[in-house]
Amino acid sequence: MNEIERGLGVLLINMGGPSSLDQVQPYLYELFSDPDIIQLPLGFIIQKPFAKIISSRRAEQSKARYAAIGGKSPLVEETRKQALGLEKILGVSVGFSMRYLGPRAGEVVKNLAGRGVSKLIVIPLFPQYSIATSGSAIADFKAQNTYLPYVLVNYHYDCEGYIRALAERFAEAAGAMDSSLKTHLLFAAHSLPEKYSRRGDPYVEQTKKTVELLYAGLKTNLSYSLGFQSRLGPVKWHGPSLDEELSRARTSGVEQLIVQPVSFVSENLETRYDLDMEFREKSLAAGIKNFIRVQCPDDSEIYLNALAALAQRAALENKWEDRSA
Repeated sequence: MNEIERGLGVLLINMGGPSSLDQVQPYLYELFSDPDIIQLPLGFIIQKPFAKIISSRRAEQSKARYAAIGGKSPLVEETRKQALGLEKILGVSVGFSMRYLGPRAGEVVKNLAGRGVSKLIVIPLFPQYSIATSGSAIADFKAQNTYLPYVLVNYHYDCEGYIRALAERFAEAAGAMDSSLKTHLLFAAHSLPEKYSRRGDPYVEQTKKTVELLYAGLKTNLSYSLGFQSRLGPVKWHGPSLDEELSRARTSGVEQLIVQPVSFVSENLETRYDLDMEFREKSLAAGIKNFIRVQCPDDSEIYLNALAALAQRAALENKWEDRSA
């Protein structure tokens, strides 16, 4: 950034995750305590008792899943790498915070202010906007930010650099393809309760646009579809599910499946366990001969440059909001 932009800093926000098995239950408690994630009747009365019960019930099952990928979430470390890489590109202070557990937004913003930051560009690392992800993280940031004026980058689902970063990861994975097998490209995204969309949440439509832009950029003749993962509870969620797409692919004779996440920018439990282990096993059991999972952008040069461009554009727009308190 140039001299007139001295004093600027960047804050990356992500979901968070346990850094040890002992943190799994506290993480789940914070997650289920969030009314933007779990919306309950009279939630302000029963939300925390509900969170305590459900987090206790699910803790052991979740611990087993985290244990299978090394005993912790990779998300915090991957986000740290992204912040460090972005700092090198921009030449300004870059911090990162997590919606659940830590590091907390208030602590990170205070630290950035102590490093000479006087204005802050805030980028949630959720490419597609949803009240359950970006919205919750932004609200949490605003509640804790007592230090700095800021500008928000609410989404980047159609950002050229993000799409190119996804395409780069696909090209890397394509080297493992067996050209003799009938192949299908399955894009994977975290699902969302349908009631959110009825209330105007743009996540699903933005996810579909990401897929449209990405597929056009791949310049491939492979068949493709979008499947949703990680449904929770009895409410109706957006589909089709990954399992439904797997069944459809096998019915049409697909023998090779390439699975690419499009709603995650960093590796996490849902990629390392749900896709790499659980869904891979289901796919092979269903008759898929070659299962390929495309990696997330993480700290790829293309993706970090995309984040840098988003930050620079936000700074030039000069639409600063006052600190929340």
